[in-house]
Amino acid sequence: MAQLAITAGTLSGRLIQCPNSPHVRPTTARVRKSVMAWMQHACNWHDGFILDCFAGSGILGLEFLSTGARGVVALEKHRTQATAISKAATTLKVSEQLLVIPQAVETVCQQNSASQWHQWQARYAASHPRVFLDRAVFTGFTGILADPPYGYTQWDLLLDKWATQGWLTPTSGWLLLESHADDGLAKTLAQLCQTHARYQHARVDEKTYGETVIHRVWWP
Repeated sequence: MAQLAITAGTLSGRLIQCPNSPHVRPTTARVRKSVMAWMQHACNWHDGFILDCFAGSGILGLEFLSTGARGVVALEKHRTQATAISKAATTLKVSEQLLVIPQAVETVCQQNSASQWHQWQARYAASHPRVFLDRAVFTGFTGILADPPYGYTQWDLLLDKWATQGWLTPTSGWLLLESHADDGLAKTLAQLCQTHARYQHARVDEKTYGETVIHRVWWP
């Protein structure tokens, strides 16, 4: 079991427990602190909703919750990790602001509908306030976080669905994407910015930490 510390905001210094697992690669505290400062220069999430895909330890979503987000929806398909995120939220007394859904983001992309969302509400959100229950479907997030396993090959699917299904707020919003330098995400984003109606108006930049590249995509 590893301990991870939140680096910023109202929960700064608080620790969460992360089960040791080959499925999880938590972003280091040094990188998280750097990324949060970088994001604050261009993006806003105060009182907004964040979608944390591939949530893993849940630590990055908690960083945004700690620094002003109204709520975080965490998608994590591995049950052990999903349970650990829920326990962390309870320990930190933010469980009413953090909804954990143990589903793969690809599944959610393919099944994103009002009826499916109501099924997930009944199963996972029954104890949460109306801040989550009033959401009809996965739409209108202020920001989307995605940190899949290295070697991930479905970036094009996710980026298209996030744009065409209205997962982001209509006129603004942002994405924070973490990948291995060899995964080809930069090329995928460059192509989308030339061919996809939504991404043609986006700004894209990146920061590199060793073999990890973090892309910031936002609409000014």
